Amino acid sequence: MNDYIVLDIESPNTLTRSVSAIGIVIIRDNKIVDTIYSLINPEDFFEDEIISLTGITPDMVKDAPKFNEYWKEIEKLLLNNPIIGHNIKYDLTVISRSLYKYGINIPQFEYICTLNLSRKYLKLNSYALTSIMSDLNITYEAHNALADAEVTFYLFQYLEKFKEQTILDTHKFHLKTNAKKEINDYITPNKNELYGLLQELMYKEEITDKHLNLIKKWISNNSKNKKYVEISNITKKLEFFINKKDITKKDLNRLTVLITSVSKSEKYSREELNYQILTGILEMVYCDDKICQNEYNYLEKWLNYYELPIEVNKKEIMSSLTVK
Repeated sequence: MNDYIVLDIESPNTLTRSVSAIGIVIIRDNKIVDTIYSLINPEDFFEDEIISLTGITPDMVKDAPKFNEYWKEIEKLLLNNPIIGHNIKYDLTVISRSLYKYGINIPQFEYICTLNLSRKYLKLNSYALTSIMSDLNITYEAHNALADAEVTFYLFQYLEKFKEQTILDTHKFHLKTNAKKEINDYITPNKNELYGLLQELMYKEEITDKHLNLIKKWISNNSKNKKYVEISNITKKLEFFINKKDITKKDLNRLTVLITSVSKSEKYSREELNYQILTGILEMVYCDDKICQNEYNYLEKWLNYYELPIEVNKKEIMSSLTVK
């Protein structure tokens, strides 16, 4: 393959829904002809662990373009070229969910994943990009979107020695969402409550029966709403996962990607929609006598970022919590 782009993005948190930086390397006739890099204002909160990895802070992106603004600059590039990346489906998922957040039509992307190729052709203990580059004696600035994209280009060239990749080897990626479905405002609070429950559960150190019982309670309370396709589909997904012997963080992450919040409504204001999510978060928080530091940090950042009804006392909420 001679003409393509190599892509990498950074996110502010682990929720696979927003972009904080993007790096693109443009390849023509197997040579780098141009590079593109930009910080992005994700309009989302930052996790400390991610800041320590990427070095990107909220202050650094406050004047950067938002993704819906920057999309105009890169749309044709991403749609008219095969996209190469390491674990590229992650990047395309984040991009697609960012587009969805701004009400922009989610396109189909054409891609080749160097992670999959590495697993196919290389025998290594780890297939993380940093580990592979170390094995190839290549040093670079890891978790910088442009640097990651540049070394992924060299990795792709190396992998092509095993088999030349052509346009026939590309795969199609299109994130399926409920964007075309009209959300009934009757079920909006229920859906947002569940979203809050699942988001908070991600930060629990251990998933216990006590936590899963809250999910089961939500299913039971919404049994009468199964006539709505949206609730029926969500219930099936939830039942599949909670009926497993052990629900893992990986399972939970898949759920949080599948089940999104309602951010627009003719009936509810933005503050009311956020409060519905907060209801679910606090249910999950208060089901334990004490919470871990990660949970506390997540809730504090969430409360500082999202607009809520004026009667919500954020300081009172935080002061009611005990960190173990």
